[in-house]
Amino acid sequence: CLVGSEMCIRDRPAAAAPNTSGNQAQAVKENVIAVLPIPYVNADNLQSSEEMAKFAQNDVYSKLISKSSNIFPLTVQDLRTTNSLLHKAGIDYKNIDETPIDELQTILGVDHIIAAKISYTTKEIQNSQTYNSGEVKGQNNKVKEKDISTSSTQNNTYYYYHVYFDLYKNNNKIYTQSKKPTFAVMDSWIDAMTNLLKKSPI
Repeated sequence: CLVGSEMCIRDRPAAAAPNTSGNQAQAVKENVIAVLPIPYVNADNLQSSEEMAKFAQNDVYSKLISKSSNIFPLTVQDLRTTNSLLHKAGIDYKNIDETPIDELQTILGVDHIIAAKISYTTKEIQNSQTYNSGEVKGQNNKVKEKDISTSSTQNNTYYYYHVYFDLYKNNNKIYTQSKKPTFAVMDSWIDAMTNLLKKSPI
């Protein structure tokens, strides 16, 4: 609004903080497990990827669903339900580590929670290769044509992962392990996560 020749600005309410209060509480269901978004963090610059956090979460969820008969009587909470409840509480892959497990259990209404994290660094290595075509010899074993050599250079990116895996039951951490994959390739974290999941109590 305008008052004389001066602009007046009405006070605006402050942005709401993440809501993890009692009105977000769900009745805790027994033998139900929720898979949290899995932070995927570049340790070199502390940047995290939302796309990879969701991909990793979905990967663990899919593995549990495919082995549902092996984890009976546990059932897996649908990812849409998990992520919707977290979104309503103002929680995402960026601040999931800052929220206490007891609050997450209340928000999600489950008695089991998988909380994992993927940290990685990268390294660029330049590899050079030289190819020789050989030589052609004429009479008296004299070289008629000299060998021809060609060289090529290729830049390779190596990924060094550290995968963390925690399992909670009724707010208590019942399993915690971490693993570094054997190979430094882009998707090697998947094998490490699978291995940790197989060794877990479920």
